[in-house]
This record gives sequence, C-alpha cells and structure tokens, in this order.
Amino acid sequence: PEEIGECTSGHICVVLGLKHTRTGDTLLDARHPTLAAKGAARQQQQQQAQRGHGSRETKEAAVGLQLHGIDVPPPVFFCAVEADSPQDERALAEALASVELEDPSLRVSADEETGQTLLSGMGELHLEIVRDRLVRQMRVGASFGAMRVAYREMAGAAASVDHEYAKEVAGKPARAAMRVAVEPAGDGGEADNEIEVAAPAPAELLPAMGGSADPARVAELRESIRAAVAEGVGNALFRGTVLGFPVARTRIRVDGVRFFGADVSTPAAYRACAAQAVALAFGASRPALLEPVARVAVACPESHVGAVLGDLSGVRRGRVLQLMVPDPSGAGALGSADRIVDAEVPLSAMLGYSSVLRSLTAGCGSFTMEVTGFGAVTTQQQQQLVKESQGSY
Repeated sequence: PEEIGECTSGHICVVLGLKHTRTGDTLLDARHPTLAAKGAARQQQQQQAQRGHGSRETKEAAVGLQLHGIDVPPPVFFCAVEADSPQDERALAEALASVELEDPSLRVSADEETGQTLLSGMGELHLEIVRDRLVRQMRVGASFGAMRVAYREMAGAAASVDHEYAKEVAGKPARAAMRVAVEPAGDGGEADNEIEVAAPAPAELLPAMGGSADPARVAELRESIRAAVAEGVGNALFRGTVLGFPVARTRIRVDGVRFFGADVSTPAAYRACAAQAVALAFGASRPALLEPVARVAVACPESHVGAVLGDLSGVRRGRVLQLMVPDPSGAGALGSADRIVDAEVPLSAMLGYSSVLRSLTAGCGSFTMEVTGFGAVTTQQQQQLVKESQGSY
C-alpha cells in the first residue's frame, strides 16, 4: 500500500486510527455546507422536542450530501457476557464498544432485572465470530452464556386499567392519571405496535389554568402532555411482563388523561404514569410470547431428502412449503444439489442445525436462513420457556 496525503473524488483509500466512526457513516470535510445544514436541522428538532412536538424515536433527516446507510433488521439471537474478574470489566466494556462500533448489526445492552450484559446479533455464527474476536484477538477475559433467541411479547386479550400516579419526587408532589387499554393488533407477520394517545380536551385544562388561558398556550400544553404520555408508553413497550422481551403486535390506546395543575402534572409524572399503566394493562391481558420464524432453504442429495424433511417437520416444528429442483448451473448460495427443501421453521429450533444437517446428509447438505416474521408459541411451549428463564442464562 502507498501512503498518500489526500484522497479526491472517485478514489478509494483506507484511513487508519478513526475511533468514532462506524459502518455506514459519511465522512465530509469540516467546512462542507452539508454539516452546517445538518447542524441547523438537528437544532430545529431539539427545539421542537422541547416544545413537545418531537419524540425520541424521530430519525434525523438526510440533508445535503449523505450516502444511503445500511438497513439493519433487529437482532434475533443473544447471549449473556460477563468479565472473568473485576480487573477484566473495563477491558470487556472497551472491547464491546469497539466491536459494536464496527458492526451495526451487533447490539450491546444491559438487562435491568438481572444486571447482565447482553450481546445480540443476527445469527448463531455471527455471535460465535464476535466471541472469538473478543477472546482470541482482543484477549479479553470473559465468559459467555448459552445462545438464546430474542422473542417478542404481545397482548393475548383486551384489557384496560385506570391508573393514577401520585408520588413525591425530590420533595415535590407529582401526580397524573389516565386510562390505558391494550388488545392484540393482528396475527400477521409484522411486529409493529399501534399506539393512540388522546390528549386532555381544552375544557379539562382550563379549570386548572385559572379558567382562562391563551388558546396557543392551551394547545402547546396539550401537545406537551400527549408527547410525554407517548414517550412513557414507548418506554414501557421495551420490556414485556412475561420474560422481559419487547412488546410487539399490540394496540395501545390512552385516554382519560387528567391534569392536576402545572406544578404537579409534569412531563415526568405523565411518563411514569403511562409506563406503569401500560405494564398493568399488558399484564392483565394474558400476554403471549411470539417467536421469530425463519424461511429456510436446505440443499441436499436426493437420497437424504426424507431424513431432512422428517427432521424439519417433526423435530423442528417446521412447515415444509415446497420441494424444488435447483438451478442446473449450480449458481447461488446453496451451490449444486439434487433437491432444495423450502420450509418455515421457528428460529429457536434452528440452533445448532449446521452440525445436525451434516450428520443427516453425510456432510453433503447446506442451508440458508432468513427471519421473515414472528409466530405465536403454544401455551405449553410458553410455560416451558418461563420455567427455563427462572435459571440464569
């Protein structure tokens, strides 16, 4: 490689020593007008958020010159990781921050209930590679838990609660009240939630505001309350009540929001009240677990098709969609094979499938897998998962 002093348009180069960049970033000259435009746009978003017109999930809009980023789906596998000794904790934290910066499909998070550090990725092999990098390349003293699948939780039936939050915070009273109703949002493959927040009517705010107020001030207060409640609902949906997985495919409606005065009905009070109310309503809805479902294509010799079909549809609770003849040219990720089995299989059943497939096909089989959605688990499976979760992972 040749060391150069600058790189102009149309050229490809390697830059060493960057500590705060990650995959998908666009690097520009500090004097580029795009940076000034993005700074102004960010300042405008912050001002809107302070006025109650923004949310913490608002994505920064692309301004000027910016390459298209990488769309990364949410991770579906995770494992716990912990330092072998107190002396290794700092090195582990720095190493995890480094690999997370390099790999946008990797997530590092902390379990609030157990205090464990969780490492989430796109697949079993993905996390195994990261683990080898941490231990062998970065020489971090760490232990890793068993590989687990990231489930989702959804409301099993309609339920509602009327909840009032009344607490003294830092010597000051805080009070808010509202009604929250939850129900299943459908049985499709999408895992999105549907959230509807009804702000207090102007007539409900006027008595607490002295009977008369500027309409603009009332509208601003209503929007501020709505934004705070919406943020509290969003916070509650990050953790369900069954196993602590994110809530999905659930419809949440908030109404009956009450205002007790600007001194006690603060945004923080509404956020806390909304989070508590959603948790109570969700817990009363007989919540169910959703497991990720993968579209699996298995290529194997014709003599082993029966064994592969029996394993997928029996042991792995899969649903075989079709049996295909591969492309005669042998092109593609699966290469050349006599038959390709196309099936939908719960992702949890695919853990360790590589070694099983080698055994079933005498080392001649291969497969590809892509997560396509989520499906409900049976009551018996859910009870078993809850029982297993009572131990450590």
